[in-house]
Amino acid sequence: MKSLNELGELQLHSRDIAPRITPWLKEHEAIVISGGRRTGKTSLMYLLGRQMSGPAHVLDMEVPEDRDIALAGPDALEQVTGGGTVFIDEIQHLPDFPRFIKLCVDYHPRLKLVVSGSSSLAIARGFSDELVGRIVMFELSVLSFREYLDFRGYGSLAGVKTAQGDVLPQVDGLFSEYLQYGGYPRVALLATAEMKMQYLGDLIRVYAQRDVDALTRIGDEAAFERFIHAVSASAGSMVSVREIASDIGVSDKTLGATCRSCNSCIWCTWCRRWRATSGPRSSGRPSYTSVIPGCSIGLVAVSCPSNNEGMPAPLPRTMRSSR
Repeated sequence: MKSLNELGELQLHSRDIAPRITPWLKEHEAIVISGGRRTGKTSLMYLLGRQMSGPAHVLDMEVPEDRDIALAGPDALEQVTGGGTVFIDEIQHLPDFPRFIKLCVDYHPRLKLVVSGSSSLAIARGFSDELVGRIVMFELSVLSFREYLDFRGYGSLAGVKTAQGDVLPQVDGLFSEYLQYGGYPRVALLATAEMKMQYLGDLIRVYAQRDVDALTRIGDEAAFERFIHAVSASAGSMVSVREIASDIGVSDKTLGATCRSCNSCIWCTWCRRWRATSGPRSSGRPSYTSVIPGCSIGLVAVSCPSNNEGMPAPLPRTMRSSR
């Protein structure tokens, strides 16, 4: 366990979601921050911790010593910390974490919990109705383009245009980079294209298959790689689950479960296809559009008909990265 004062002067970038969370730091409910791996949840907690005037401590449930403190229960946690705000990272690794949160909120008013979890699905499965009214949840995604500019050191250029009302060439180039490599915070800070590609490749190999296979058992590593390549090549386009399943050699059922797991773990987002004049397709097998936040080179954002209320308009063709 560490005190936030022991972490030193870490360089932390602001996140758009922080102002929404800040008011809840003064309330009794536990704050839960979920999101995909490597999206910056730990850094966000440190950023929030700097706003606290009282004592604040950090526990990482992947560190055995910290996990032992939490396993001893809320009474032991309050005794060790002396109360105050406790930031708990990777809460999903704590057995029966919903009960732990409930006991802290109900019987330990001197403790203020701010917890994070890397798997939205694991967090959602763990929560039960008994936590309703005891927690407030926030989901942290990859960087928005405004955040990406800030991470790259060009935050002052957000919204700035030329005298003719055009986007600055420098910003246009950064937007192409953002579309190409995605919005993972570490990727934004890496200096070269080679380093970005290495990082993204390792991210997929180390984390993505582990997360998805634990939920769906898609099969061997080669099958998973074929799945990633298939959805990467189709990002921003309409795809058929049956066609991809046939291409990579798995059943429709297994592929569908894998897609849902990727969506739950925020490795990619699947949007059901919409007609330009009405609602979702009512007949035939469903088609989907995938959006992958930086899994490989040449990925684009989702394109949907602008006629549908609440659906985003498609990106102009000139703003789409080539595949």
